[in-house]
Amino acid sequence: MGKAFEGPRVTGAKAFAKKDYRTAIEAFARGAELARSSGDEVTQGRFLANEGGAHMFMGENRPAIQCLLQARTLLERSEDWQSLQGVETNLANVYVLTGDYEAAAAAAERGARIRPKRVDRERQVRILMSFGRAMAKARGVDAAAPIWREALAGAEAANSRSLEADILELWGYELGEQGEGRMEEAEEALARAWYRRKLANDAARMPLTEGKLARLYRKRGATRTAQFWMERTLRVLESGQKIPMPEWILRAEAAHVASDAGQLGEALEGYRKAMRLAETWQNGLPALERLRLGAEKRMVQELFDGYLRTAGRLYRRGASAALAAEMFTVIQNTRAWSLDGHETSTGAEGPLYAEARRLEARWLTGDAQAGEYLKTARAAILEREAAAPGTAATQRGKLEAPGAGEAVLTFWLDEEGSWLWVWTKDGLRMAELAARERILESAGAFRRAIEENREDSRTIGLALRRLLLGNQEEACLRSPHWDIVADEGLFQIPFGALPGRGARYLAEDIETRLVPNALRKGMATAASRRFFAVADPIFNSADERQGRSWNWQRVVLAGSGATTLPRLPGTGREAEAARAAWRAANYETAVYSGPESNEAAVLARLAEWHPRVIHFGTHTLEAQGRPRLVLSMRPDGSAGLLTAEDIAAMRLRAEVVVMSACHSAGTEAARGAGLLGLTRAWLTAGARQVVSTLWPVGDESTAFFSTFYGHLASGDPASPLAAASSLRQAQLAAIHSGGIAAQPRQWAGHVLLARR
Repeated sequence: MGKAFEGPRVTGAKAFAKKDYRTAIEAFARGAELARSSGDEVTQGRFLANEGGAHMFMGENRPAIQCLLQARTLLERSEDWQSLQGVETNLANVYVLTGDYEAAAAAAERGARIRPKRVDRERQVRILMSFGRAMAKARGVDAAAPIWREALAGAEAANSRSLEADILELWGYELGEQGEGRMEEAEEALARAWYRRKLANDAARMPLTEGKLARLYRKRGATRTAQFWMERTLRVLESGQKIPMPEWILRAEAAHVASDAGQLGEALEGYRKAMRLAETWQNGLPALERLRLGAEKRMVQELFDGYLRTAGRLYRRGASAALAAEMFTVIQNTRAWSLDGHETSTGAEGPLYAEARRLEARWLTGDAQAGEYLKTARAAILEREAAAPGTAATQRGKLEAPGAGEAVLTFWLDEEGSWLWVWTKDGLRMAELAARERILESAGAFRRAIEENREDSRTIGLALRRLLLGNQEEACLRSPHWDIVADEGLFQIPFGALPGRGARYLAEDIETRLVPNALRKGMATAASRRFFAVADPIFNSADERQGRSWNWQRVVLAGSGATTLPRLPGTGREAEAARAAWRAANYETAVYSGPESNEAAVLARLAEWHPRVIHFGTHTLEAQGRPRLVLSMRPDGSAGLLTAEDIAAMRLRAEVVVMSACHSAGTEAARGAGLLGLTRAWLTAGARQVVSTLWPVGDESTAFFSTFYGHLASGDPASPLAAASSLRQAQLAAIHSGGIAAQPRQWAGHVLLARR
């Protein structure tokens, strides 16, 4: 690069090294513009590549992809193969993050074919490892094998036994995650990795390989062998030796092994230590970098599951109110942890926060003295945050006892037996439920019965209600408001359609909403009194918008091309009816439809306007369980898509977001984290409440949302329970209207996910 570009290059590189990605983005963008003005395509491409990488580390995947695609075009044209290969590496990584695995595999294939003239062998090997990882995610380990073999050959040529071990370790780990059928191959690869570590005298990384061997043997049921390898790993940890891996991962694996060996007390202590270390590690990550986590997220979920399973085994041996409260608080904080995004911590919490959570668990058991200590701890936390605002405790919220008539229902499902915690103003109660498979089978049967409008839906619903509430059924039915902290599989239940008392539906007596966790978080939003809607986009080139009669139904299509999607004129009527309600409440309103409802215009309006209420009436495309909102087609004829990652990267202050689109609630959920996808992304972006749909809806939803918005706009939408109350009023209106609209399949598919 010439001297003219030295300033942006140095500023950007220094900022990137300090993880100040926003400053890096600005510097690299300046450099790219300077290079463009001077006609230097090579330098422009390199700056754009760096800018894309910084966006990726910020979790801003859409601008990252745009920068990287521009960089790829320029670097291909200038034949800067080494930089181009780096671009393909980042593209593969960012596509993996967005769940577009086929695009990741295509980038990996292109990158693997590049042969730079000047080769840094070690860098080339690590790039190939990255390509192989992307290929494994997209097409399986066998598709990645040729790339990893080439990487191995490169490591051998570089005479690096340690690098060979890295490749074999990655390969063996991925094989082990494939299931029982690949365990022997995984064992062979990890054994080869261990031998090469030994030859290289690679003491720093040896615990990584031995920890993976312990994990593999544990998964194979060879507990004694797993213990052997785990003991070797623990000796290294106890010696204080630094290892290039978060310590909590190895501590968690040690706890898993101890639990499988029946050493429950030792395992529980191990899990507690691993969770403390994991929280410290996570809180040290830069804002939004958590969106980049892959295997670590799965391991956090395994840590969470292992702790609860072990604690549950101990609880069955002797019920303990303290252990029940501890399990409850772990669930709430773990699920708060999983809310990735700007609202989470930017710094380590430290012992003060951990102590506050221990006091919360004691307070839940009725320990009044712990409650007094908790007030002191929170005061100290507030004092600390006054000096260093933005820490996790402020952002996550706190456990605050439910008010009169409120019940917080927290579920955790497991194959050994599931658990329900019911928290009311009278205290915390814990009940053991049936095994996970039985509950999910009943939940699926009930949902199908409702969707198909079957006569036996009530009988099936009663059976499901008993499975879900166990011996707490009567206590729960006495509470007129439920906040449901659901687990994987339970998000697809239309709770409002469950049988209530007598011949009534649950929605007739009880307000229900799904909440990510039981923590109560203050949401002092400053959103403007504005309503913004997106409706009736252009999905295909045959859409002439000329007085044509369309018979429509919102359906999920697996493809990604806009030409297969029918127009949705009913969504326009729906949005206009909603606009009328908000105009009557003196809100400024805007409805984007047709060509106006494209990606750039919609994202710009959301960013600039900060609407209090947002409405989307459109199709949803779903791939690998990950829904995407469809906007007006792009100039090239492809579908305009709004992904969960696009949404999560925004800064919003909306009180209510409504997605009147089929299956917008999505199916992607994670044990220990809860519902992911579009619904969770809106909360991550800063919205307080999200209404979404479980199944396809038709024109009847126009009347449903007219009622919903009429109630919401007539009161205070910022009230914590406003959306739940308005949703129930819309459901009641549908039930009492008679005819088709009264069928639960017409109204029960609308669900609310909200912060408590």
